[in-house]
Amino acid sequence: MCSMDESSDRQTDDRRSDDGPPAGVVLLAFVGWLIALVQILGALVAVFGGELAAALLLGVGAGSYAVVAWGLVVTRLWAWIGAYVLLGINAVGGLLGGSLVSLFVSTIVGIYLLAAREPFV
Repeated sequence: MCSMDESSDRQTDDRRSDDGPPAGVVLLAFVGWLIALVQILGALVAVFGGELAAALLLGVGAGSYAVVAWGLVVTRLWAWIGAYVLLGINAVGGLLGGSLVSLFVSTIVGIYLLAAREPFV
């Protein structure tokens, strides 16, 4: 016989596997994988150009985007939080670079993720 806590945990896990992520979250994950691919290509160019620090930074960024994108698809809470971390980094980078478009896009995506949080909690 299982306790009430175990039963509710099992229901949460069942809900995650049955419902899957919303279509918008899958689209964001796809964009995250594309960003990771572009960063990997940039890292390769940096390596061949002798810029090892830039290559390392791009590699870490690519790995971060790829892992968070995968976590969003499988509806993990840590990925939802990680997406906000990446959005924050992107927004700050956009502000420092003078790109208000980056800040605007990060804000819109952040608002959407907040509205689509149900599968992650």
